[in-house]
Amino acid sequence: MRNLLSTTIRTRLLLVNIAIILIGFSTLTYFAGKEIESAIRADYEQQIQDQVRLVARSMGDQVQGVDLSNATPASIDELLKSYTGQVDGSLVLFFPEAPLGKGITTMGHGGLPSSQDLPELEMAINGGTIVSRRQDVTGQDMLYTAAQLQYHGKSITGLLQLAVPAKNLQTQILKRWGVLALSFILLTTVSLAAALWLARSITTPLMKLRDSALHLAQGDLSHRAAINTSDEIGEVGQAFNTMAEQVQAMLDEQQAFARNISHELRTPLTTLRLRTEALRYEKLDDATAKRYLEEVDDEIVRLGNVVQEVTILSRFDSGRGQLEEDEIDIGRLLSVLCTQFKPLLQKQNVELSLVGCDQLIILHAGLSHLTVVLRNLLENAFKYTPCGGRVTCSLSANEGEVEICIQDTGQGITPEDLPHIFERFYRADKAYSDGIPGTGLGLALVKSIADAYGGRIHITSDGAGKGTSVMLFWPVKSPIQR
Repeated sequence: MRNLLSTTIRTRLLLVNIAIILIGFSTLTYFAGKEIESAIRADYEQQIQDQVRLVARSMGDQVQGVDLSNATPASIDELLKSYTGQVDGSLVLFFPEAPLGKGITTMGHGGLPSSQDLPELEMAINGGTIVSRRQDVTGQDMLYTAAQLQYHGKSITGLLQLAVPAKNLQTQILKRWGVLALSFILLTTVSLAAALWLARSITTPLMKLRDSALHLAQGDLSHRAAINTSDEIGEVGQAFNTMAEQVQAMLDEQQAFARNISHELRTPLTTLRLRTEALRYEKLDDATAKRYLEEVDDEIVRLGNVVQEVTILSRFDSGRGQLEEDEIDIGRLLSVLCTQFKPLLQKQNVELSLVGCDQLIILHAGLSHLTVVLRNLLENAFKYTPCGGRVTCSLSANEGEVEICIQDTGQGITPEDLPHIFERFYRADKAYSDGIPGTGLGLALVKSIADAYGGRIHITSDGAGKGTSVMLFWPVKSPIQR
């Protein structure tokens, strides 16, 4: 299948290029040949006309105006022989005053035949020159031209005719056609080689892309297309590699999510199973039964939070998250959320300071969305702050936005981890090693919701063990009331 596919593409490219090359070069060669043939014909005819004019002028100067019509044939033949080597054909001298019908010989003299039979002689009588083509007495195709004999620029008695075999002209034309044919073959060969190279340069990267796609289909997500060209196919190869990296990252995230979510779900489910079995099968006193029910309720709340986070994040990722316009007193909401974490703060002996939360600032957002954002930020600060630490939550209003700053004296974030904190599940493996629960979705969810509402979030840390500062900027769409 692979060879068939690549061969088909390459064959199509070659056939198209060959057709274009052959049609284009053939047409170009034909018209160029016709133009060259016409030019050679005109040049050759002009050449023999120049020859006969030069010989006629030279012969006129030689005879010095003597009337040759009464000269003997032997003397005329001798005169013509002296000029035969200067031309490509044979010379014949005619005298218009002589009686007609004496015949025409290759060298000799005679009366002027009918001008309808010899148009070059008629033109010579009128002082011009033309070239006519006809067969001689032997049937050979000849070119004829003629000129008047002149003495010091004046016409004298006598018309000089030059007869040249037409095969001389045809030989030159065939030579030029031969050169054109060789050029056609050479250019066609070079063009076909270039077309073959072009076809390979196109199909080879495509075959590499196809091989890479097959590797990905077989589960080899580390494979990348080895295409280093800077053309459009190279851009496709880079896009393919980028896609492969994203697919690999997505699958890695899914695997991390599966590991992390299974852990997060297994723990409360195990607790629920143990407590419900104890409530169902064991005889418990009222205090123990009440405590077990409270634990069951806490685990259900925890499971609900996990499900809520996953649901909200998936909605915002798919573009289906609906923005709401609830009127929210942000200071009061922060105070309520901090109160909910009071048992955790007491257990870890963490000091909490609220600054500016007593002022009335109204935000327009979805209450559930903003609650998820603030709860995740506060929970992270409390979870990662050790016993005896301190968390400060401050609220301030700026032009067009509200700034919520949450600072802690907890574990901090290393410079290597800081650029990745908004990636999903990034903390999952470290969470297990540190014994800190969480899905690793919190900050990713916070950023998704903040971006959707036009907010911004920045997290800074001086390093491990030096605490963390989270700054959340939320737009204000109505006047701030104090």
